[in-house]
Amino acid sequence: MALLRHGTLLVGISVIALSGCATIPTGLSEVGRRYEEEAQRFERDGRLRDSLERWKIVSAIDPQYPGASQKKTEIEAKIKEQSNRHIVAGKELLQRREKQGAQREFLAALRLDPMKREALELLYQSEQQLGEQTAFARPGRKGGAQAGS
Repeated sequence: MALLRHGTLLVGISVIALSGCATIPTGLSEVGRRYEEEAQRFERDGRLRDSLERWKIVSAIDPQYPGASQKKTEIEAKIKEQSNRHIVAGKELLQRREKQGAQREFLAALRLDPMKREALELLYQSEQQLGEQTAFARPGRKGGAQAGS
């Protein structure tokens, strides 16, 4: 019985001693802080896609880091909102038959969210509906490029 108490006491002391060795980090490493600073700078500069990627790296470096998950969620929401605004603006321009403006908006939506299928479909649709509308394309419609032009 005395041996059992001594064994339990030894286990308790070992657990306490080992828990002192397993410290929980309270902040990011220097590398993590650098990515966090880049993420914040990219967000200020409006480069949301780059900011999101940096926050993902911060989360990978330290999954327990407070705020990284929340920032990722916030940036994703901003990307979705801005991407949708570009699509709406592009649709309006497409209805007014302003091909270049519409395509610029659809491309802006794709820069924010490369997987945004609606933006890609609308980009193709704008090309099919409006075709070439530049001054350089007009001679080609009349039988090809003219010599001496």
